[in-house]
Amino acid sequence: FVAGSSWQPDEEIFLKYFNNHRDWKLIVAPHVIGEDHLKFIFSLIKDKKVVRYTQATEDNVADADVLIIDCFGLLSSVYHYGDVAYVGGGFGVGIHNVLEAAVWGMPVLFGPNNKHFAEAQGLLQSGGGIEIEDYETFSLIMSQLSDDSAYYDTCGQEAGAFVQSLAGATKKGSTIECECPHCHSTMEVTLPLVSEGQQYTPQAEGIPDPPQKKDGDHNTILWGIVIGLLLLAIGIGAYV
Repeated sequence: FVAGSSWQPDEEIFLKYFNNHRDWKLIVAPHVIGEDHLKFIFSLIKDKKVVRYTQATEDNVADADVLIIDCFGLLSSVYHYGDVAYVGGGFGVGIHNVLEAAVWGMPVLFGPNNKHFAEAQGLLQSGGGIEIEDYETFSLIMSQLSDDSAYYDTCGQEAGAFVQSLAGATKKGSTIECECPHCHSTMEVTLPLVSEGQQYTPQAEGIPDPPQKKDGDHNTILWGIVIGLLLLAIGIGAYV
């Protein structure tokens, strides 16, 4: 589970949930990375091993449950490693960039303040985005995504297809430009999901047969992520 650009109201919701669900690994890339806010995040996490990205080693990450991204510039790459994404800001001035997460073809959750953000509205309509209103709705959605692999797969497929439709992309490597609603900077997102000739068409009401969800050795997942991000940070641009 990757939470990006999270604020305090977001963290109070999803960290409460994950304190009671030990079967998930969690990556948190908060919007504010000052020491006071990082201490607040640590205070919300109960009975889990937490490691900060800037202090990560192979030994301390091997059995970690939570990885905190305490530096800037990695968020769009961090989403690559997720099964479910959460985009913060929806309980404050407005959500951050949902396309950075959706481009990787996973369900994208966010709070209710999303009405003035066209990408978020389109993602909701496609079925790839899911609005949560409070802890109760977050818990219900997460349980459904965990227990119903067909629903999980459908949401992810629609998220990826929605991003493809924005670009009118027909081949791998196409890019789109999107603007952060907060800092107004423009960034390019490369589409890794498009097959030749594929176009976005909403799926029918029926849900497809359940797929196999991603799996891996939970004792090595977070360390693999750290290595991949370090390679990216020094310019190699490789993923694990």
